[in-house]
Amino acid sequence: MKEKFFTLTTPLGQTLDLYKMVWDGGNTTETFTFVSGMYGNQLNGIYLVNRLNRFFQEIEENQDSEYSLEGRVQLFPLINFNAFQEGNRLWALDNLDLDQVFPGNALGEFPDRLCQSLLQETKTCTYALLFQDWDPHFDSVPHVHIYKKDRAIKNMARFLGLDIAIESHITSALPMELYAHWIDRDIQALVVKGGKSDRVEPDLCDDLFFKILNLIVATGILKRRGHESEKYKVAFFSQDQLLPVMSHKGGMFVPLCPLGSVLEKNQKIGDLINVFTGETIESFHSPCEGILFSLRDYPVIYGKDTVAIVLKNRRLNWNWTSKLLPKKIERND
Repeated sequence: MKEKFFTLTTPLGQTLDLYKMVWDGGNTTETFTFVSGMYGNQLNGIYLVNRLNRFFQEIEENQDSEYSLEGRVQLFPLINFNAFQEGNRLWALDNLDLDQVFPGNALGEFPDRLCQSLLQETKTCTYALLFQDWDPHFDSVPHVHIYKKDRAIKNMARFLGLDIAIESHITSALPMELYAHWIDRDIQALVVKGGKSDRVEPDLCDDLFFKILNLIVATGILKRRGHESEKYKVAFFSQDQLLPVMSHKGGMFVPLCPLGSVLEKNQKIGDLINVFTGETIESFHSPCEGILFSLRDYPVIYGKDTVAIVLKNRRLNWNWTSKLLPKKIERND
């Protein structure tokens, strides 16, 4: 069911209405929340929420479905609507990162009121997922970010079933993020990251869709007749194990390894070529044994830009469970 959770006149004089989709089984007070669209160019999350919404609508309309909803599910497809309309990551009027505005202020400016309203709508939920694409101009392996690696959070990550979980550093900006306020309220929450900005990747979203259903079934908010949730093997890494590969000059980056490749130390990842002559200016190599965790998607490179990130991991027989990722490839020396 579509519910308006925020309405306000923007500084441009337009009325902005934002909606969430709510589905309530009525048999338990526990709530599962999914938030997407904190940035205007994160289209995968919007597509994924729409996929989930159609699924819950089908359950409601089909009494013979093998699934039954016991608790409450609320889906927030799009928060930064103004940036979405412009086709930008941030709204051009204020260029403000909404995930640096929490807890917000009901008497403040437009972004403060929006973030305060979103926090009020989600602060009493039991479980929560925040979906974010990886950094602009990059593609990354789908993974989970956490700040609090307790047993409940680790089990939640295992039921979600993404192969990798990254324990992020606690920074001075953390108290201004939505996820931090969820954790402070003892909400079991994860940040799901991966994929590319500015586009919809149906295969990625379909894979995440079934993983999220498995997680919701594990919470008991959703039941599947004759089935129990599967608990997957997840590897937990520190953020310190993410090693950037940097450029020294400018040019056009040509990758030689696909995302998710298992790399040997000093294995070539790609080349930087001169845009006028085509000659190779610089070659990039893996700093360690590991996994090609993130790869530059936009090929224009400047000096001191990051072209790739390698996840330091000596287990070269890593068994990717996601069908989207390749196995170990041959060296490109």
